[in-house]
Amino acid sequence: MYVELFKRILKAIGNYDDYFTQKIDAVGKDGLSHLQKMIAAMRMLAYGCPANILDEYVQIGESTAIKSLKRFCDAVIGVFEKQYLRKPNTDNIARLLQEGEDRGFPGGSSWINVAIWVDRWHHHGKRVRRREKEKNRKLKYKRNSRNRREIRANRRKEDEEDERRENW
Repeated sequence: MYVELFKRILKAIGNYDDYFTQKIDAVGKDGLSHLQKMIAAMRMLAYGCPANILDEYVQIGESTAIKSLKRFCDAVIGVFEKQYLRKPNTDNIARLLQEGEDRGFPGGSSWINVAIWVDRWHHHGKRVRRREKEKNRKLKYKRNSRNRREIRANRRKEDEEDERRENW
């Protein structure tokens, strides 16, 4: 991301939401900076990394990272919704389809066929996942019952060994 774009977003969300300004706590120590909060939110969005990983890189806690992400998304929607997050009109759709065709992507009604095919496979995937989940649940129950038997047998052996030691 360009630095100018990053700074523009940071300034806009800082003006929109007071959460993205650095504050001083009750002891007089500086709190987390607005940069740390925004970097944490953008890393989670861009790379899909979990919040607890950011502790090492950005020096921010998991709950704060999650809160920063939620507040960042709300701020971006609040600031940029009218300008960038509007629904496309017919001219935009036609331009995007033309760009796609120029780049070698099919357009028009063939996309409807793809959407139907994807939808069918999505539902098929749900059925497969449900079957796998049931199978795993049965295997887990078998494993747990086997583990319970092994634990009981080990406890019996330990008790017998303790009794032998006491009898000596």
